[in-house]
Amino acid sequence: MNRRGNMNESRPTRGMLGRRCVAGWRNGASWIWNYIASFLVVVCNAPATAAALEAPRSATVTFDDIRAMLDSQIGCAASIHIRYHSVAEWDANELKAPPAGAHVDVEVRQMRPFYFGVEIHHGTATIPSARDPFQVAYCLDEQRFHISFPFNRTFSVRSWAKSDRLPGSLPGELCVNATGIWLLSGRPSPQQNGVSLALGDIMHSDKYALRSYLEEVMGTWCHVIEWPGRDVLWVDCRRSAALVAREIFSDDAHSPAVRYDLLEHVLLAGNPEAGLWFPRRVRSTAFRGTDDRTIIRNVQIQIDAAVVNGLTQSNFAFVVPDGGVSVDGEPRQVSAGGEEYLQTVASWIKEFYVAKSHIALQVHGLKWFGLCFLVTCSGVLAIHRKSKRSSLGNASSLSSARRS
Repeated sequence: MNRRGNMNESRPTRGMLGRRCVAGWRNGASWIWNYIASFLVVVCNAPATAAALEAPRSATVTFDDIRAMLDSQIGCAASIHIRYHSVAEWDANELKAPPAGAHVDVEVRQMRPFYFGVEIHHGTATIPSARDPFQVAYCLDEQRFHISFPFNRTFSVRSWAKSDRLPGSLPGELCVNATGIWLLSGRPSPQQNGVSLALGDIMHSDKYALRSYLEEVMGTWCHVIEWPGRDVLWVDCRRSAALVAREIFSDDAHSPAVRYDLLEHVLLAGNPEAGLWFPRRVRSTAFRGTDDRTIIRNVQIQIDAAVVNGLTQSNFAFVVPDGGVSVDGEPRQVSAGGEEYLQTVASWIKEFYVAKSHIALQVHGLKWFGLCFLVTCSGVLAIHRKSKRSSLGNASSLSSARRS
């Protein structure tokens, strides 16, 4: 019993005191290491925390400065020739997935003040775009609009005033709309939801204003130009107000209807501070138009080539091919030649259609053979069962007759 009268508590020995001291030192050392580690974490994260808490970066230029940059940027080019292909495409409205390796190759040509041309070729994993039987070319000059189908050697020519908008689906050309590079000052620019897509129109519009702070987009600090509730543009003023991203809003919901992201810019003309910068990749995202930003379509394109100031009027002149057929009104052949056309079509059918058809027919034949085999086997089994039942019935009737 100790002095307190507790019989269950014994006096500590030297060994017990030593173990308690060691345990105390271990706990103290662990606490010290935890404190040092926490201190190091705080010190290492201090720059990030300070950066997060710092005030937003203020705009370093005025809206008039950006207007001057856009003016010099677009003024560098009298013409531009672009080639690109689609990298990926997804559409929520498409019921079937596109064929394997499906892509689109496009050429776009612009020249001041009226000339415009587009060539579209589709390709798959088995059919190269150069052999696309549905390829189409559009060409617009001061007075006429040409539509031609090179594979079929058919074409149509229509009168088109130089002050008219682009016809048909041409106002929806993706690369022009995404970059905002519009050189056709003599024609109205393409629009989307009542918003002009041409960067040049922003220079003369009083609907846009410059935000007082910068925003970071894909690692680039950008000045932000906006038409509140309708259009927002992020531009890099270190590269002559190069367009980095853009969101165009729907008319009714005041939510983004489409967003363009432009990546990997290269300098095409002029100097870095006042030249024309052009992206190598473009991503277009279409939204449902609701506040949840539901994506209904996504397209990505890769710019293969972009050349400034290399076009002349001859690049927009339509040349009737040998054996060309005009489809304006009653189809009629308007040029001689074209004897090799039948051979071209036969070669295409032999290369891309007959082999597939032969394989398809073989697979189809195997399916029919398998079906006939199953039907035959089922019939044989049914006959065998019926004959077996009839034989059993005859045997039972004979045994009954013998008994009687």
